[in-house]
Amino acid sequence: MDQAIAESADRAARRTRKHAESLSSSLTRTAKALERSATLAEAHALRYEQTGRSGAAAKERQVAEHARETAQRARVHAAEWLDRSVGRKQ
Repeated sequence: MDQAIAESADRAARRTRKHAESLSSSLTRTAKALERSATLAEAHALRYEQTGRSGAAAKERQVAEHARETAQRARVHAAEWLDRSVGRKQ
């Protein structure tokens, strides 16, 4: 009976590790997409400035900053989940 419990716990740990790695990967991809969005928003801000639309440019810069902040949070969470997956391999 103890061996069955140990095997069940091992399977659960492997599943948890797999899910943590998957979540980390998804969060990393999300962060990259957010960085691309921030870059595009900055490009739009420059175009708006060149056409004299400073209000629209400021708004695009806010969007870019928000995207970068969100990307950073996604990276932090990705690292946390990856640490959890590695920590359970012991």
